[in-house]
Amino acid sequence: MFTMYTPSKKKIITFVCVCAVLAIYNTGDKNAFGSIARILYTEDELEQMRNDFGCISRRLHKLIYVHIPKTQTFARRPLWGHHPIFNLKNNAEERGIADFHTAATIRHPCGRFISAFRYLKSDICGGMDKRLREKFGILPDTTLDDYVQYLEDTHWDNLYMHFIPQYQHVVNQNMTKVDVDNILCNEQWDEGVQRLQSVLGVKMMGIRRGLGSTSDHVLQNHHEKCQDLKPETREAIVRFYAMDYCLFEYDELPSDEKEGICKKKIQVMFQINKALLTADETNNTRDAFRFQFSEDTLKQAADFQQNGHAFESTIATAFFELPNSKHGIEEYLDWTKNSLCLKDAMVIFTNVPDKLTPLREHAKDRTIIVPMQMDEIEVGNDVHITDEQWEHQLEIVSGFYKGKHLDVNLFKIWAGKSWLVNQALELNPFSSDVYHWMDIGHFRKEPWFCGETVVRHPEVVPEDRMMLFMRRDIRIQGNREVPDAIVVKDEFTNTFIPGGWIAGRANMWPEFLQRFEETIAMYMLVGVSLTEDQALLETTCIRNEGLCALVRRDNHVGYLDPSEQFETCSDEECKEKAGWRQGGWCDFFNMKYYFWHGGNFKFWDPATGYPTEDEDFGLWHPFVDQVATKRVMYLQDFSKKN
Repeated sequence: MFTMYTPSKKKIITFVCVCAVLAIYNTGDKNAFGSIARILYTEDELEQMRNDFGCISRRLHKLIYVHIPKTQTFARRPLWGHHPIFNLKNNAEERGIADFHTAATIRHPCGRFISAFRYLKSDICGGMDKRLREKFGILPDTTLDDYVQYLEDTHWDNLYMHFIPQYQHVVNQNMTKVDVDNILCNEQWDEGVQRLQSVLGVKMMGIRRGLGSTSDHVLQNHHEKCQDLKPETREAIVRFYAMDYCLFEYDELPSDEKEGICKKKIQVMFQINKALLTADETNNTRDAFRFQFSEDTLKQAADFQQNGHAFESTIATAFFELPNSKHGIEEYLDWTKNSLCLKDAMVIFTNVPDKLTPLREHAKDRTIIVPMQMDEIEVGNDVHITDEQWEHQLEIVSGFYKGKHLDVNLFKIWAGKSWLVNQALELNPFSSDVYHWMDIGHFRKEPWFCGETVVRHPEVVPEDRMMLFMRRDIRIQGNREVPDAIVVKDEFTNTFIPGGWIAGRANMWPEFLQRFEETIAMYMLVGVSLTEDQALLETTCIRNEGLCALVRRDNHVGYLDPSEQFETCSDEECKEKAGWRQGGWCDFFNMKYYFWHGGNFKFWDPATGYPTEDEDFGLWHPFVDQVATKRVMYLQDFSKKN
């Protein structure tokens, strides 16, 4: 776990979306270096690394430090160069440094870029830097705007080491997780040094800040602030350093760069780094991992469209037979029968199409069954997770599934829900404007909805947001290190957004998938398991204001037709369709009731922040009226009888 400073709380906290390290290196194998290690190392630098130079307090304090260029790091940094953590920790056991503390300093990406550019243009630019700057596109008359445009034109390929993104210095060699302990924020220097000294248990004498606000470097060069740059220049910097902005939670345009760190409400538009999730190098284009439908499936969809088989709403779902799942195959199949007997238009992904075809005989004019094998399932159009990485998820899981010997393909399916819906949307056989993801096990009781169209009210789906719902209130989250952290841990019992039913307009699903891919990348980098799809959904909604609309639990039962209220229901089927069964408002299977009954729903966007109980009592205490009390009494009675 790594620690980071949050200005708003003025204390040390454990953070889940950053990186950092302190390290020593001892290898002479140049070929082992990654992309950032393969940049202009001298033999002196390599020799120093072999002899543990680079540790600011050496073995005495068991301290390893990664020096990220232009972060205004420690002044005592002789010739140890700029090396990534996986090089610095190479052969750690043999060298006796496996238990060393690790840390690094980070800086606002835009401020760091400006500082690096001004340094390379200045008279105090070092000898080698001065000799090489022209090679990297910095000429005497080059302005900062010119240089950014040059980098854009060259796709940021001809990049000097001072401009390498910070996150690349602190992730492991496979770029699958952050391999660090502590981070020192340039913007809160004193706090970081004090925290590091506390971790080491010593007072590190002689440590002072590097090129700081009073240095000759600063005095000789006018440093623009990020807000002084041209909008197109700033936007290009944000695009390229998007992973730094995201992981370190910097605002794109802070009003004060000293307070521009660790803010929750970041809106970073970025493309996922393909190398991060081992994308296929031969498919290094956008949408490289879209599903390739068979000719038969494409023809069937085209025939439906041509013959006018149009439905306003389509449900996407999946059934895959696999061993060691959460439930037995026969149990899943029973639930599947209750789900596929609906009359709603459906696109169904499965590895056993012959078993499912008879279950949709009654709705052949509104059904596409897509044959798909497990190795064809992805989690995004732009990212790919290898089988080895999926296996690793069970090794690092910390929540409900820890110690359970489940098939990792189960988690792959769960994480792939949004991707599957987008594949169905690409096919769009029924020209639908509203698409739903529905877990195949959403109908677990009696088949009381068989023969019915459940989505009778697709109009309740917002035009510009994804529609999800809350399964419980928003008590302080035990699955986040702090209430406003943007990465939700894989704790099944603590999430308040269930993943059994998700709805959205056709224009919203592609955007939701892109934001979901960003979440996947963040989890992979910080080493949080992907086993809990509900945590992934919650993180995606928390990170992106305006993306999600959660049906609040304090709607009570006002959406029901009066004839179907609890008091007038005389049989179990009536109560089921009225929404009184299956746990009612506090369980996982409620979305069907919203689309069955329709109504004017109260929504909440978790990205807007958590109101206090005084500000929004209903969000914290949804069941306070008489109707809700009767509902709870009924559920308790029903539970005792069953």
